Amino acid sequence: AEPVFRGAPAGSAVWVGDFASRTLTRISSSATAAAPRASATVSADAPSTDIAGYPAAGKVVAVISMGGGGHTPPLAGGAFAVGEGAVWAVSAVESTLLRIDPRRNAVIASVKIPPTEDMAVSEGAVWLTNPLQNTVTRIDAVRNAVVKTIHLGFQPLGIAVSPGAVWVADASGPSVGVIDPRTNELVKTIRVGPTTVCCSEHMSVTAGPSGV
Repeated sequence: AEPVFRGAPAGSAVWVGDFASRTLTRISSSATAAAPRASATVSADAPSTDIAGYPAAGKVVAVISMGGGGHTPPLAGGAFAVGEGAVWAVSAVESTLLRIDPRRNAVIASVKIPPTEDMAVSEGAVWLTNPLQNTVTRIDAVRNAVVKTIHLGFQPLGIAVSPGAVWVADASGPSVGVIDPRTNELVKTIRVGPTTVCCSEHMSVTAGPSGV
């Protein structure tokens, strides 16, 4: 399979997930970004070259292994997100959510999870879609523990969080489900297309200040 990359900015860094090598790479995006501490989990052969046009930034400062080896099963995940004071990444082979401390560039906690497609972080929690089980997993971002499994009755793919709502893309709709984070219940389903185009393998959702 070809490598698949996702990137997410976080303060003075950009985090890039590489599904093929099962690593999470931290790239400095600021001229004043501090170097990683000596205890950082950094690959010995990590490059440290400048990106053209950005002489003070664009440096790889850490490469963190997501673990595992061999073939990655379909829908095994590989998602990652930034929020609640940490970087969260799924070790796809082991179906484990890893909490990474951005101050040390090191994994400091892990949580066993179902096979995951996507995640979002907000409302004091990490939210994971589990398309093989038709559920969303809620993980407490303080205790690093699963606190709720929300059964949806449809196949969830993409997920996003806005104040007071968790938005889940339904591949079998096509529609978007709305979860109330106060009750952990599905409270609404919004159709976003005709049934003739249902069953999409790829659906994503994102939330902004004025809409989803």
